[in-house]
Amino acid sequence: MWISDLIQGGTRQEQKKKLIMVYAIVATLFVLVAAIITLCVTSLVLSSKDTNNDASVESNDEEENEYSGIPSGYIEKTFESSQLHSGNLIVVNESYPLSAASQNSHVMLQSYPDRPKTPQGSNSYTVEDKNSKGDPIAVEALNVMLGDYYDNNADDNIIVGKAYYDGIESTSVYATGLAFKLTYFVDYAKDKNLKASIYGINKYNWIYENAYRYGFVTMGAGEGDENANVFRYVGVAHATAMKQKKIDTFDNYLAYLKSGTSVSKALTVATDEGKMRIYYCAANEAAYVSENYAYTVSGNNCDGYIITVNTSVRADNSTQQTQNS
Repeated sequence: MWISDLIQGGTRQEQKKKLIMVYAIVATLFVLVAAIITLCVTSLVLSSKDTNNDASVESNDEEENEYSGIPSGYIEKTFESSQLHSGNLIVVNESYPLSAASQNSHVMLQSYPDRPKTPQGSNSYTVEDKNSKGDPIAVEALNVMLGDYYDNNADDNIIVGKAYYDGIESTSVYATGLAFKLTYFVDYAKDKNLKASIYGINKYNWIYENAYRYGFVTMGAGEGDENANVFRYVGVAHATAMKQKKIDTFDNYLAYLKSGTSVSKALTVATDEGKMRIYYCAANEAAYVSENYAYTVSGNNCDGYIITVNTSVRADNSTQQTQNS
């Protein structure tokens, strides 16, 4: 009402000026109110995002699950004696030679049907020894990894320099069919016999940064280690666990599991395959496995087992896996 009285006072010219001034004030107030509302909404959204991010970080950092005793839903399990010497996590060296392996099921790298190709139809990597073989699951993972490497880098200069072959020493890291040595042609145009380790070569950093996504870890700790370019298949769960825990070698990872985990204190890790509980069980102690969720088991070839429970997959008792981890 006061606005109407204000406008009506004075001449027509003065009323017109007053009306324009009122409109300007109203418009300014509207803009201010809209700005305040927008600021409040933005603040709430950012706060919500920060909360979610914090929760995600906390979830990733919460890697050990502890229980006061045997977790609910876990039952005692007896493994076959041969199980101690098989699986993706067995140690093979001078002290613990390979005593049991599925070498008869190894596949040829040279003629593997799903070997990745370049757009021109040639192989995207070279196999140095045409007799090289590997565990089928490991070879499949290797081909996917090297295929993705080519797709991202358009480089077909990689060589599988060493792998399993018939008659290999039982103490060799390659004896399991799970390990592959990667090299490259230093200058193929000048000398096709000049090959070197991919470690420390910038264009091959992609492999070192992404190997865990395909289930691979390196057997060496870095520069100066002759095994820094030897990639060992352990499975996505264990490769991801090593990445998150910043454990540099396979041997150190097994030592960590042996000294720091149990069925009541498991290492937990989230992967694309599900959320995993990983723990060690000594061969001379009672072993416990999940009755409700899918699990896999690998021996370490000396004194115990590593059990991996996928808490995202319900168990199918008729097909419960206990052979490889």
